Amino acid sequence: MVVTIDHDQQIFLGDQPVNIHELPQRLQQAGGDPSRQVIYLRADQTVPFGAFASVMDAVKQAGITNVSIVTQPLDTKSGAAGGN
Repeated sequence: MVVTIDHDQQIFLGDQPVNIHELPQRLQQAGGDPSRQVIYLRADQTVPFGAFASVMDAVKQAGITNVSIVTQPLDTKSGAAGGN
């Protein structure tokens, strides 16, 4: 399962928007043993750490401890990477 925080700090479970207060319940409804579930968390680079920490806390409330943070390469369209 992928949890995403976009640049507007909106949270998505998969591609469905979800309220931060509903996230633990929605994760539990996804089924399976929480201790065996894996969550992939990705966030826009502009998201403040506090918003990221709140989502991590909601995931922990669901009993899920296996969280992988998805990182993406820097955008090379800015020309900083020597683009032509």
